[in-house]
This record gives sequence, structure tokens and C-alpha cells, in this order.
Amino acid sequence: MNSEFQAKIDDRLKAYRSWAHGRSVTIGRLVQYSGVEFLGAIDIAQEKLEEQIFDLECEGFDVDWSEHNEKIYLRVWEYPGPEPSWDLVFEEKDLMDMQAIFHESDCMDEI
Repeated sequence: MNSEFQAKIDDRLKAYRSWAHGRSVTIGRLVQYSGVEFLGAIDIAQEKLEEQIFDLECEGFDVDWSEHNEKIYLRVWEYPGPEPSWDLVFEEKDLMDMQAIFHESDCMDEI
């Protein structure tokens, strides 16, 4: 890992530690997106969140965090994909209506 990339990851981990310091939350939730599509979500123990942030940042994902309903949410998306809004992350929904997109695509194939 080059020093510039390592410094970026170190800065992100410092930001997370500063933000998380003093919070009494004991569980996290990782919510992942690919483009506009919600891929899935899993619960993660609070003590594993920093490790997840490190691993995901090393893999090139964008990661951000927020607290909601007594959980720390990790919002994960692929660069340069759109950044999911927190409302959709908390609801664990696609960024766009995927059924409508697929329906439109099917209709276009018929033309």
C-alpha cells in the first residue's frame, strides 16, 4: 500500500474514532450499494466496525457512518457510484425504483 493511500485510510479511521468516541452504541449495521442498487445489509458488533471500515476502504469502497435507532450504520458504496442518502440507507432501499427500470428495459426490448 502506498503512503498516500495509507494516509487516506488513517485519516478516515481517525475521523471514525473521533466521531464514535463516547457513544454507547453496541451494534452496527453495514448497508452496501452498487450503483443505484441496494445489495444487502448485515449487523456487525461495535468492536468490528473499525476493522470493516479499514477493509472496505482498502478495497476501494467509499464508507461513511451515522447513528440511527441506537445503531451505527456504515454506508458503503462503490466509487464513482452515487452516494446513497441516509434516509434510503436506514430504510435499506434502492436509490431508484429498480422494478420500474427493469420494466422500462423490458418494454424497450419489445420495440
